[in-house]
Amino acid sequence: MRITYYRQNAFKIESAGKQILLDPGRSLSSFRSLIPKKEWEGTDIILVTHRDPDHFGLVPTIASRCSCDVVCGSGLRPLMEKKGVGRVHFLMPGERIEVQGLEILGIRALHGPGKATELGDVGDDPKGSIGFSMRIEEKNVVNLGDTVFLEAWKDLQADILMLPIGGYFTMNRKEAARAAKLIRPGMVIPTHFHWKIGPYVHPARVKKFAEEMSAEGIRCEVLGRGESIEV
Repeated sequence: MRITYYRQNAFKIESAGKQILLDPGRSLSSFRSLIPKKEWEGTDIILVTHRDPDHFGLVPTIASRCSCDVVCGSGLRPLMEKKGVGRVHFLMPGERIEVQGLEILGIRALHGPGKATELGDVGDDPKGSIGFSMRIEEKNVVNLGDTVFLEAWKDLQADILMLPIGGYFTMNRKEAARAAKLIRPGMVIPTHFHWKIGPYVHPARVKKFAEEMSAEGIRCEVLGRGESIEV
């Protein structure tokens, strides 16, 4: 399996002839696609964690161009219908579906306001947030999207965990470390760090986070824009 990162929560996963895109949105500064257009070709499945433009922005375009399946939380149904996106599979936390042979489990997530901290009563998320666990090559690949820390993940099994560490609208570095210690993945890939748009700055100390993971015996792979890893 080959995993390529494009900042924010935008990923491309290639495995066994399948191409999966996660959160193919727009840059909030340049408004360009986070995932270069040349990388869209051959997309089989798109997974969308929530409705923000830096996560959802290019989904209708790519879905139409590639005639691919789209998987998202049930809270995005009105947006998908408004945008005319076809072949959409709506998912609730705890629900499992299979799309083109890919087994996907919905995971509870909650988009945070401003400098997000742990919240007690979760309730409905106006962003339509959901995380995903994908079964790929006998591994559980988990992406939590933009979320605060939730104790609901305590029984989550992850071989590869993609989680935000930036602190604005998401967990910060310390909260992300807490999540990783709770879940105990084989590998963690930090997301949603080192960018600036208007008043929103992600000052995550990603090297410090990697050191903390190493001390816990958890492998941490910090990927720059367009960098890949084979696992």
